[in-house]
Amino acid sequence: VLSNPSLICLVIHQILLAVLTPPQLQFQQAIFCACVFGCLFTQIKLYYETQENTMSSRLLLPAKYSFPDDFVWGTGTSASNIEGAWNQDGNSPSIWDHWAHHSWQVKSGHTGVVAFELYRRYIDVVALVKKLNIDAYRFSIAWPRVQPDGRGQLNEKGMDFYDRLIDELLQAGIDPYITLYHWDLPQVLQEQFGGWASRDVLSYFADYAGKMVERFGDRVSMWTTHNEPWCTAYFGYAWGTWAPG
Repeated sequence: VLSNPSLICLVIHQILLAVLTPPQLQFQQAIFCACVFGCLFTQIKLYYETQENTMSSRLLLPAKYSFPDDFVWGTGTSASNIEGAWNQDGNSPSIWDHWAHHSWQVKSGHTGVVAFELYRRYIDVVALVKKLNIDAYRFSIAWPRVQPDGRGQLNEKGMDFYDRLIDELLQAGIDPYITLYHWDLPQVLQEQFGGWASRDVLSYFADYAGKMVERFGDRVSMWTTHNEPWCTAYFGYAWGTWAPG
């Protein structure tokens, strides 16, 4: 607390104001001054709690507000936002590819054609993640990249890409966290079945998910099925403001 000169100056300032303020304003000033002293008391209390819990006094936070020892620090991306290469090596369009290319609602006509080029520059991306000194990297698998028709045969070039990405992460000491669906339904499933409104698509997703776990499960232990399913349901289907519209 004593190392916080701004707080000390504020307290002195309020004391002087309380003495010099005209009588008609002294009541309001007294209330405000009491609030300031209340904040000061709280800071002092937190300071001593911090000292007792051997935490950094600069943070003024007791141990009960700290992160647990097993908390995992990480960062995350989604395939459609970062991969690029939307029409390379057998990848088929997703509903977001179609939406970005055909909708007036996308600002400035931006698309994911290039994005951050993770598909081509994944080694550089992993190196950047490693510089952050974090434990995990969450990414999503582009369903249209590994299964262009949304069902049936896998695209081996797409699968090889995720093999390389996972291995690069593990070599860098970073745990891969996989999300199976981050808003990139194969456009073909939207056109043929109406997307997530069809129970057939649920079955196709379950098959796709099983194949991903079978291929990558020996190296990946953390899996998420859907990212923000509420947004997909309402923005994508109920209101139609985002893909598929």
